[in-house]
Amino acid sequence: MNTALVIMSRLPLAGYTKTRLMEALNGDQCAAFHQACLQDICQAALDSQLTTYLYYHSPPEYAGSKLDAKGSIWGLETPVLDKLKFRQQKGADLGERLWRAGQEVLQDHSGVIFIGSDMPEITAKLLAEAERLLHKGDVVVGPASDGGYYLLGSQYLWQGLFTAIPWGSDRVLVATLEKIRAMGMSYRHLEAKADIDTIEDLADFVGSGGSEAGIKGNLQSYKAALQLWQGLK
Repeated sequence: MNTALVIMSRLPLAGYTKTRLMEALNGDQCAAFHQACLQDICQAALDSQLTTYLYYHSPPEYAGSKLDAKGSIWGLETPVLDKLKFRQQKGADLGERLWRAGQEVLQDHSGVIFIGSDMPEITAKLLAEAERLLHKGDVVVGPASDGGYYLLGSQYLWQGLFTAIPWGSDRVLVATLEKIRAMGMSYRHLEAKADIDTIEDLADFVGSGGSEAGIKGNLQSYKAALQLWQGLK
């Protein structure tokens, strides 16, 4: 299967990304944390050998800019930047942006796997398992502990999968599975995992020993962010 991997990410800019962490950290620290997550996720993506697209959402002042040539924005090394395909997200909400990105990449691929940029436990092994499960069902889902999903893959997409979904709520996964069943589609699921949206999520991740899940390169960055917050309490 010629599967594409799509990473959906905000631009890691101070005041624009990881805003739910700003109750504990400042904008620059949140942006640096986002960069640390991206470093791990993008490395896992490249290790998986899947063709990887980074679809970014940016403020209006960055519209049309060559962000793939600005490594300082992403915090990624040049060899990683060179292997990613950068495209701008299009659409009024997350559902429309996912739909449009999927339609674009499926012009050249037989399947697509979506992931976000705040799940550092994404590994090449996990992505390989997701692709394997795509051979066994129409859809593969990675449930998130907050009621959403951290991964969604399909061999083809229909727009209804992404419409009338209560994005940002704890019913995203339930609503998505209801739509899959209503369409008579089959699905497989990966193990549930927790993404990192809040400082409590970060504390749980570091406390659980995230490095044992393959998170080596930036575990110190996560610990540093947590220690900074603890020092400010």
